[in-house]
Amino acid sequence: MSVSELNSLRFSSTSAHSVMETVSTLGWITEGSDGRVSIGHRGQECLELDHATEQLRFLLTDYFFLRQDPWLQLARRGRIHVLLQAPPEIAQLLHEAELAEGEHDEVVRFWDEIAGRVRGDKDSNRTEVGRTGERLSLLYETKRTGKKPRWVALDSDEFGYDLLSIASASDPAPMKIECKCSERLLREATLYLTRNEWETADKSERYAFHLWNTASQKPKLAVVSVEDMRPHVPENRKSGSWETAQVPFIAFEQLFSFS
Repeated sequence: MSVSELNSLRFSSTSAHSVMETVSTLGWITEGSDGRVSIGHRGQECLELDHATEQLRFLLTDYFFLRQDPWLQLARRGRIHVLLQAPPEIAQLLHEAELAEGEHDEVVRFWDEIAGRVRGDKDSNRTEVGRTGERLSLLYETKRTGKKPRWVALDSDEFGYDLLSIASASDPAPMKIECKCSERLLREATLYLTRNEWETADKSERYAFHLWNTASQKPKLAVVSVEDMRPHVPENRKSGSWETAQVPFIAFEQLFSFS
């Protein structure tokens, strides 16, 4: 593949000159001692992608990891925080790359990878397991109510829950759902409950915890109410306050069943 092919990359909100400046900064093109310019490995990978949307996502991933702009740190809180604070041209590119909304696997994977790099995660498995639980709850709630919930955890961590569903097929009242998932055997599995999640749960009219155990081939689910969870939540003492509580899945053994 030639440099002229890389120069052919086109995105509606970005000029060809800007694209070439960016790929040069990323090291996608290199100049040899003889003055000839060649495409590097990452540039070739990008050109081999079938669609402009995929190429733009690929470019943005490398660009974000190279620049490490301060606003990118907000990726750990959810994509809406990045979209609100990023420069307008970057926000436009994220929209063009179809990353500003939607729940497709590729979109979720993009933001999880960015957030993981920002946090310095060494173990991405925990994030993947968490997303598995959220996806299972999306399917479960869609089947239960006939309406797909809103996956709010993709946009921000400030809500204090992962999904916004409804009470039932006949009752459209909002139901907030926090999803927890573990691949460990039930007697070994634990969940981590943040203070924000608990305070949101305690103040909400309708709130449920979905505990997913995927240790076996068929997942098991326990739908835990706020009152069922309450005995396992620590109390603030004197001037101190708790931030994260660890609760064993086995405490809700009687509530688990195959979904």
